[in-house]
Amino acid sequence: MTAPVLLRIKAQKPLEMDILSALVQDSLLPKTAFAYDKKERRAHLLVNRFCWEHAVQQENTDSSEPYYRVHAGLYFTDIEQVSVNAAFRCYPTEKVLNLLTVHADGKQEVNILFSEGAHICLKTQKCCAYLKDLHEGWPTTAKPAHP
Repeated sequence: MTAPVLLRIKAQKPLEMDILSALVQDSLLPKTAFAYDKKERRAHLLVNRFCWEHAVQQENTDSSEPYYRVHAGLYFTDIEQVSVNAAFRCYPTEKVLNLLTVHADGKQEVNILFSEGAHICLKTQKCCAYLKDLHEGWPTTAKPAHP
């Protein structure tokens, strides 16, 4: 098996957002990798994404190949307002955040939850997100573990 195929995914419905969320679970990023452009009404995160889609294939074939990570952009459009909680604001810039989930409530919010209680809430009239792998992945022996 070779390195994973670069992903480009668009999510507009809550179910599609659940799929996107599964793909970015356990992504790593510094707090400074989140930005919001109020004029353009766009928010984005640049993440170090664990390639879960490749890991599942690898484990199903009992392969000894390494796991992979890839730099990816997670983009949200038509954002009207962004709020972050105190845990996100106070999180040290030199530490790395672990992305746990992205959840669209089907109404007007997209919530991005991180470890240690950090949280970003995006207010929007319509949910629209894009995930784009930015270049080839690199091998890693470390697979995120969930207790």
